[in-house]
Amino acid sequence: MKKRTKIISIALLSLLVVGLVSAGLVTYYAQKQVDMTVESPVVFNGETELSEAITLIAGDGYRLYLVEGENRLDKVVDVEFKFSLLDGEGNELTNTDGFYLAYSDDIQYAYSKEYGNVTNWVDAQTWMDANLDWFDWVITDELIKYDASVITNHGGNSVQTGLPFNYAISEDLEPGKFYAVVYLDVDGAVIPGDYTLSVDMMPVIA
Repeated sequence: MKKRTKIISIALLSLLVVGLVSAGLVTYYAQKQVDMTVESPVVFNGETELSEAITLIAGDGYRLYLVEGENRLDKVVDVEFKFSLLDGEGNELTNTDGFYLAYSDDIQYAYSKEYGNVTNWVDAQTWMDANLDWFDWVITDELIKYDASVITNHGGNSVQTGLPFNYAISEDLEPGKFYAVVYLDVDGAVIPGDYTLSVDMMPVIA
């Protein structure tokens, strides 16, 4: 009787050991995890503020704004620039009469080591004033409504009309830093209030 009991005990212990080993089996030998923080390949940066709060007197003349950024890839990146005019609630204006915007990426010549070789926005504006015939513009309204001391249609083909607000235009960004200049003027008849000009850079989704 004592022998039988011993045999049963060993059998139960063997089953228990098998059960424990089975519970400890792994499905892989090792694992590597990569925690990622994904950043945009194209960014706005530079000496000018990304957000500016200003007070304008309607009809008091134009202002120029620098758009500065960097393509951090070693290849051309297709993007779209959208110029949105928003009301005080952040909604796109459906009536943009009296707001005159112009856009040019030729301010890049001012920063180029081969041409202007400037290092700041103040000197870039000085270079621009001395080289207005280097600039091609895209504008939102008729040329006659723009200050001719800045927006010049040299050669009769340097100004392209038909850039509506709240509409995106395509740009090919070369690797490295990029620059553009935005001209904004407000007609004296514009209804006083709070408005926002938003310059958005968006990827081109294939």
